[in-house]
Amino acid sequence: MPMSWRPRVKKIISTASSARGAFIIGIFVTLFLLPCTIGPYIITGGVLSQIEFLQTIPWLLLYNIVFVSPMLAITAIVYIGFATVENVSGWKDKNIKYLHLIAGLMMLGIGIVMVFGLI
Repeated sequence: MPMSWRPRVKKIISTASSARGAFIIGIFVTLFLLPCTIGPYIITGGVLSQIEFLQTIPWLLLYNIVFVSPMLAITAIVYIGFATVENVSGWKDKNIKYLHLIAGLMMLGIGIVMVFGLI
């Protein structure tokens, strides 16, 4: 999502005062972000569907280590009380350019590996 749109989207999200409103805003945000986020899953699903089930397990474990484990760690850090949601959100906002750079380099690396047929 373009950086210039984020304040407006955050403002819209913060207006949800009921479960119904949150659900409607959730649908809107999901539909808006889906074209940007679904691509890797479609490609990964296509690649994994071409190999044997047992060969997919290491790739799924790698996915969980790279993508799921950090989310679980952040949730645990907030739950235990080492940080607040505001602190984590502020850190993310402050470092978003670096996070985008890291994510972009990871996707570029995966793309290069796929082009050369290593996956």
